[in-house]
This record gives sequence, structure tokens and C-alpha cells, in this order.
Amino acid sequence: MKRLIGLLLALALLCPCLALAEAAEPRTEAGGQVAAYLDEAGVNYQLDTSTEYDVFLRAFTPSEAEGVESIIVGALVSDERVALETGTLVTADMTDMAALYQALNAINAEAAFVRFVLNTNDGSVIARMDLPVLGDEDFGYVVERCMLAAASAVDDSYNALAALA
Repeated sequence: MKRLIGLLLALALLCPCLALAEAAEPRTEAGGQVAAYLDEAGVNYQLDTSTEYDVFLRAFTPSEAEGVESIIVGALVSDERVALETGTLVTADMTDMAALYQALNAINAEAAFVRFVLNTNDGSVIARMDLPVLGDEDFGYVVERCMLAAASAVDDSYNALAALA
């Protein structure tokens, strides 16, 4: 009897896990290509399908950014495009907007691959990069490399961004 109860309990605990695993499958063809590449390459990532996009999240360890434990880059994949974004990197001091725009423009001039974008509603600064979806068999590889490039650009620019706060 104890074994039967234990088996039922194990199945009850396993069912939600199976449901989560099923929900974490990409819904788009492009997302499927990205997931297939990341899985085959052994890359650690999380997949969020709670929005209209297949959102692939990766954490990168910074080497230059002071006071940052990890840089999280998300690839929001649809069948038409991929938007690579970070969360809020810093919240900028918006008391002198002219100086802020000038400093952000200087940081963007030095940045490779990404643009650092200011949300004027709350002062948050994120990194953003857009890619078209091409019918290329190496699409997953391209997205993975672009995620790495975005994280590297954030790592390289973070200390300058932190000075905006």
C-alpha cells in the first residue's frame, strides 16, 4: 500500500513537470531552429513561451562589468525577426537630459552590435539588437553568437553606463 501511495505521489509530482516541459517547446519554426542548435551545442538556456514570442534567456558571466554577477540576454524569436534585449542595466539620472543623451550617444558610438536605449518614462537603460529571420540552416548558431556579442558589448560598456546613474 505504501508503494502504491508513493507511486501515485511520484506521478502526481511528475505530471506538472511534464506539463511544464511540454509548455516550454518553441511555438515558431525559427524558435525550433534556435532550440535545436542550443540543445545540440549543449548551451544552457531557459525558454519562456508565455508571450507571443519564443523567449530564449541566457546568463553570461561578465569579466569587465564591476558589481554585476551576470548579464542576462533574451532573444525574442518570431518567424519574422529576433529582438535581442537585456533587462534594465542601469537607471539613469535624468536631471540633465542633454548631458545624458550626449553620454549615451558616446557609449553607443563605442558599442559593437547593440544599441543602448533609454526609456524616458523611468530612466531605465537596456541593450537591444534586432535580426531578421533568414531561411538559413545556421540560424540557431547566428542567434547564439549574437546573444554572446550582445553580452560582450554590455560587459564592455557597463562601467560607462553605470556612470549615468
